[in-house]
Amino acid sequence: MPRMKRFDNHRVIAHALALAGKAAGIIRRYSSQAAEKIEVAREKVASNEPRAMTSFRRLVEQLWDIGEEHIEDSGAESAARDYEKWLALIADIDKDLRRIDDSSAAKTFDRSVAYDIHCRGCGELLSTPFAKQCFVCGKNWH
Repeated sequence: MPRMKRFDNHRVIAHALALAGKAAGIIRRYSSQAAEKIEVAREKVASNEPRAMTSFRRLVEQLWDIGEEHIEDSGAESAARDYEKWLALIADIDKDLRRIDDSSAAKTFDRSVAYDIHCRGCGELLSTPFAKQCFVCGKNWH
């Protein structure tokens, strides 16, 4: 009987973190602060800190603009080549994160629907419509 291929979230996360390391190497030539931000987020995810994956996802969303701001607008000779590499890396990281979101273990609700459910404590948008804890203020209503 053939073995079924199992989707491994840990392997995908490790790949995304490796790509983020390469992205940090590219951006370091243009902005040491942006590189440091990426490295800190990578370390937090690698050490399984609480809410680290959520902050890593938010950072990845910002990386598109960070690359444009620091690399493309720098005017350096190698900026065009580095910006192309940057875009490819960020697209691959984003693809990995979407693979994790689409895995059967992560399917808890329909992500294509825009939910507008806010925390009872601080008013921030909750991660799912079924959330019982806010990842921003920590309020818990289990």
